[in-house]
Amino acid sequence: MIRRILKILGGNKRNNNREKEEQVVKDVISVDDDDDDGVEELVVVDEDDEIEVLEGKKKTEEKSVLEELFAELTDEEKNEVELALSPHHSQDVLVVYGDIKITGEILQCLGPRRWLNDEVITVYLELLKEREKREPEKFLKCHFFNPFFYQQLAGGVTGYDYKAVKRWTMQKKIGYGLIECDKIFVPIHQKDKMHWCLGVINKKDKKFQYLDSLKGMDNDVFNVLARYYVDEVKDKSGEDIDISTWKSEYVEDLPGQENGCDCGMFVLKYIDFYSRGLALWFNQKHMAYFRLRTAKEILRLRAD
Repeated sequence: MIRRILKILGGNKRNNNREKEEQVVKDVISVDDDDDDGVEELVVVDEDDEIEVLEGKKKTEEKSVLEELFAELTDEEKNEVELALSPHHSQDVLVVYGDIKITGEILQCLGPRRWLNDEVITVYLELLKEREKREPEKFLKCHFFNPFFYQQLAGGVTGYDYKAVKRWTMQKKIGYGLIECDKIFVPIHQKDKMHWCLGVINKKDKKFQYLDSLKGMDNDVFNVLARYYVDEVKDKSGEDIDISTWKSEYVEDLPGQENGCDCGMFVLKYIDFYSRGLALWFNQKHMAYFRLRTAKEILRLRAD
């Protein structure tokens, strides 16, 4: 076997003094020869150069993800959404998902400056789960509770009622074990404030998280979610989980709303981005686009 050594030094670093260059750590990467001539090439690469290559690849991947996240609607899609949101179709059933009928009136909550309703949030979160099942390699394993879950869980005289939701997550019902999920999303509607916020049981990072686009706080959410997860693990696996080291986190570095009507849309996009394992790369100016995109995805019954 012939070995050919290709030494690649940082082209933009050649002016460094030789002593410093000789101290640079080199990595050896084996490369297959396309000519199949029995020659194996060993490429010696400066560590700094390899880091630059990896960073370049990461930026390329991030660019591809961003293009997917903010893909412009086609003219056909825009026309479809505009027609569906028009008052002429208020009483028409546009799509049906399970036992939920999305009429034009219901979908109109995705028009400008409207509060999102339970039906739209529920269907969209179901579509996110279908998306994950369709392409599991691209998304974290998640569970998406509908808006009624927290109302039931935090109801009752004591403000906590596990029995009311105990059967919601039976494996034969949802098709997987809830306690296997990396993240569990719990949309929360604060009726007294007419405001949507989000609770997250983040098993992946051992956190209970609270996201509020108005930067509000609610310690009760942490207590309820922590009790629920302990009870759920015990009920479904028989194990006693120790969450004493888990953190309770008010997520502060997050995009916030600048009006009084986009809280629901922010919650949906917090969930969308977190389910991809991404940082929250959006802000208020993207809400108009996200409303149209969400309407399109519901009309097509497919989240992208």
